Amino acid sequence: MTLHLPRAEITRLVVNARIATGDARRPWADAAALAGDRVVAMGSSAEMRKLAPAGAAVTDARGAELRPDQLAACATGSSSPA
Repeated sequence: MTLHLPRAEITRLVVNARIATGDARRPWADAAALAGDRVVAMGSSAEMRKLAPAGAAVTDARGAELRPDQLAACATGSSSPA
């Protein structure tokens, strides 16, 4: 996992999810880091928690299966993951 922006720009984590990555080598991730409504990193919940700054909001997806395009809704709070 490579992050191409300062950690401080991460505004939200979505953790405890099942996120389709589109990468055949690692087809699923359990978490994502977002900067605004943009996904900037995906990996394990532990990796994303280490990556995020102290003030980042955290959304627990409670095991929901999500596509990357659904993560923006988590960032805005416009709908809950399900």
